[in-house]
Amino acid sequence: MSNPGQLTLESTDDFDGGFYNPEMPVSVSRYHVPHWHQNGVFAFVTWRLADSIPSAVMKSIKAERVLWLRSHPLPWGPEDGREYSRLFTHRVENQLDAGIGNCILRKCEVSAVVAEALRFFDGERYFLDSFVVMPNHVHLLVRLCEQGPLPKIVHSWKSCSAKVIRRQLQCDGRVWQRGYWDTLMRSERQFANCRRYIEANPGKVGLRADEYRFHCRGTSAAGK
Repeated sequence: MSNPGQLTLESTDDFDGGFYNPEMPVSVSRYHVPHWHQNGVFAFVTWRLADSIPSAVMKSIKAERVLWLRSHPLPWGPEDGREYSRLFTHRVENQLDAGIGNCILRKCEVSAVVAEALRFFDGERYFLDSFVVMPNHVHLLVRLCEQGPLPKIVHSWKSCSAKVIRRQLQCDGRVWQRGYWDTLMRSERQFANCRRYIEANPGKVGLRADEYRFHCRGTSAAGK
């Protein structure tokens, strides 16, 4: 029998309650940017390698973002969310797709470490819908639950995978960026758009099948 609140394939087939509801409790944490958690809601999450964006570029984006956040206090409405994505999220994604840095996730054995970390508590602390491990960043759609607050989940993914990657590559230093980007899904349409983005990201930048790792619920894995 499933634990209370444990996520199953059947529960995620029904999108009822899978999207952000402003009338339900939501927890917000901050690390450079606000991170929202609402139980049972899908979230689109992105994080990157530490060397994937030039420091000067990231510094400029962060400075602009600080000013924007001061004039746009929580809670955000749909328009605020779209403006934030346009001004900051999409700019970062374009930088990531440029393939800057050592791109160690292009190595099959390294992307396998990340995929294993993502799947480890799938169905227990969260439900993993889809993900893509790109050469220098990771995108995923995950359904949240009470057992796994998003900040703790992402910290676990990054911390556990970084230890193994450093051991594999026999290197020291930071593997991942500090923090991450996330957006709670507000509708089935937004969810579908994010899932399509995850699936299309490798082809958008012309990656071969052995240069990324892709997974989507209900389909066979593609890319390695």
